[in-house]
Amino acid sequence: MADIGAIEQRGQGLIKQFEALDAEQGQLNKQAEQLRAQLMENQAVEGELKILDEDAEVFKSMGPVLVKVDLPDAKAMVKQRLDRLQSEIDRLDKTFKEKETAKNKLQQEIGKLQQEVAQIQQKQQQSGEEE
Repeated sequence: MADIGAIEQRGQGLIKQFEALDAEQGQLNKQAEQLRAQLMENQAVEGELKILDEDAEVFKSMGPVLVKVDLPDAKAMVKQRLDRLQSEIDRLDKTFKEKETAKNKLQQEIGKLQQEVAQIQQKQQQSGEEE
């Protein structure tokens, strides 16, 4: 028969792992939210660039200076930025899902340990009643 103390200790370790994964998911979610906000801003810029005439002047902010950029170049830069943001969001979402899967496995393990402890306690209770 397994020792309840050892099982509880193992359970505490699993709970700490679960809490760590949960905290990591919170950070990933925060990062993804920030990137989604940037994505929306850049999508708005892309929309504005699409409605401009081909001879329109476009400027890019580089620190405290505005630098003139050709419209096709500006569109390409924004498209590239959108692609980069989307791929980073996708990467974070994938990592988030991996953490979720790991949390689910830990939850199952914790549940099994709880059942094991309950069975041991029940057996102890029954053997105590028999005496």
